[in-house]
Amino acid sequence: MSAYMTAVIVCASVTALAGIVMPSDGASSKYIKYISGLVTLCVMATPLFELFDRGKIELPELSVETEQYEFDIRENIIKRVEASISASVADDISAVFNLERSSVDASATLDSSDFDDVKIASVTVTLRGGAVWTDAESLTEYIIGTYDCEVNISYE
Repeated sequence: MSAYMTAVIVCASVTALAGIVMPSDGASSKYIKYISGLVTLCVMATPLFELFDRGKIELPELSVETEQYEFDIRENIIKRVEASISASVADDISAVFNLERSSVDASATLDSSDFDDVKIASVTVTLRGGAVWTDAESLTEYIIGTYDCEVNISYE
C-alpha cells in the first residue's frame, strides 16, 4: 500500500511541477495539463485494475430474477394489448352490426407462446339487451373472417 501512495504522491508532484514550469498562456500548456491529469487518474485507479485482475470483482450475469422481470414485463404488455384488442373488437362488432356499444362486450385472448409472433387465439363476445337478437352464425363468420380465431358467444 505504501508503494501505491508513493506512486500517487510522485505523480501528483510531477504534475504540479509541470504546471509550474510551463507558461500559463502557452498553447501546449493545456495539453500538458490534460495528459498529466489522465496519467494521475490512471495511477489513482490502479487498485481497481488489480481487483479485476485477481478476480475479486465479478461482473453480474443475467440471473433468474432478471429473466423473471423480463417475463413480467412481457406479460404486462400482453395484458394491455388484450384489453386494447378487446375494446377494438367490441367497437368493430357494434359498428358492423349496428348495435349499441353498451350492449356488446368482447374479450380477446392472445397466443403469446412465441413473443415475436403474437396472434389472437380466441374472442369471446357477450351480447346483452337488444343485441341478443343478432344472428350468432353471421357474427361468428364475421369474427373468424376478420380475426381468424376461435369464437365464443355468450348472452346476458
